[in-house]
Amino acid sequence: MKIIVFFFIAIFQVLPSYVFAQYEVGALRPPVQTYVSNPDHIISDNKVSEISRKLLAFEKKTSMEIVVVALATVGNQMPKEFGLKLFNEWGIGKKEKNNGLMILLVKDQRRIEFIPGTGLKKAITQAKSIEIQQMYMLSYFRADDYGGGINAGLDEVISFLGYYHSMGAAGLFFSGLHPALKIYLIIGTVGILVFLLFIIFSLFIALSKKDPFVAHKILHPLTHIAFVVLFPIHFILPLCIIYFLKNYYRKIPRNGPVSGKKMRKLSEEEEDEYLSKIQIKEESLSSIQYDVWVSVEGDEVLILDYPQFSEYKKCSSCKAKSFSFDKKRVISSPTYTNSGRGEKVWSCKNCSKTRRITYTISRLVESSSSYSSGSSSSSSYSSSSYSSSSSSFGGGSSSGGGGGSSW
Repeated sequence: MKIIVFFFIAIFQVLPSYVFAQYEVGALRPPVQTYVSNPDHIISDNKVSEISRKLLAFEKKTSMEIVVVALATVGNQMPKEFGLKLFNEWGIGKKEKNNGLMILLVKDQRRIEFIPGTGLKKAITQAKSIEIQQMYMLSYFRADDYGGGINAGLDEVISFLGYYHSMGAAGLFFSGLHPALKIYLIIGTVGILVFLLFIIFSLFIALSKKDPFVAHKILHPLTHIAFVVLFPIHFILPLCIIYFLKNYYRKIPRNGPVSGKKMRKLSEEEEDEYLSKIQIKEESLSSIQYDVWVSVEGDEVLILDYPQFSEYKKCSSCKAKSFSFDKKRVISSPTYTNSGRGEKVWSCKNCSKTRRITYTISRLVESSSSYSSGSSSSSSYSSSSYSSSSSSFGGGSSSGGGGGSSW
């Protein structure tokens, strides 16, 4: 009797994986008049419609095709490999630009993958993919809110790719810079433009002078000033000098400020003995770096802090520099008649203090597209109902790239 019971339990445990393992690249058909393939109804119909409207508007604005695929399982296949084959089978993105993106969710493997077209590989990098997934999506998935997670992640993807589309490769480079460096480049560019105008004005003044000696006197200083301001090496050289001096002054041997005795700088492993838990946490977050100097006799300790450029701010509760933006989520989705509500969450990585701010999400705008909200059911497929030629995608391709996360 025990053997029979065990046999039936084993069958019921294995059976679902066999049922869902029927998804193959050649059999899974592309969605029709929608941007979501949702054959297992992992995402609600309302969310499918909302996501599709959002992606339709984005394609009209940028020509980029973003497709969401939510599957219960792909059997023993790796989601990344399955998604790459499916991407090329469907031809997501415009053929001449290869500007497609597939967001693949595989429920049983608890895996989310971003697979970009060849033309978006430099934008949707592994680092950017994982950043969006971990900051905006995984918390929803852990709560089994797959539609909410996809929606939140898409908001960030659309925002980022929209900026990339409007600014091009320069925008991608600029968006990856630290805010302080952005300000430096903006001020430097404005300064150079102002200086060029000054040179043009000086040239007009010099040419207006009848006395060649006076004209020479006006132009001569400009040659030196132009060389200093416009020649690129003179931007790099001061930065190199500053960087060298910073490291030199940080490592230079020193004496104790109280005893005057010689001190030695401890290694990273040794200094933890003298640092507080907060200081160790700040070092692990790279928000502040600490150097610990100890006198040879060990009777004087000097702890020096070196704040770093980072996303972290000082926590009002524990005073550690460990407070940063954590995530944002949708509390109530907007409709055609009512606006929605969202929430942004900041948290301290040391004491777990949180700060929450709610914000309003604009009402949905009725789209003039040809598909209706009820078309989300078309994401379910039948292998005999239509062939892969029914795909409305632009014939794009992918050679890999992107990244994935597990929850």
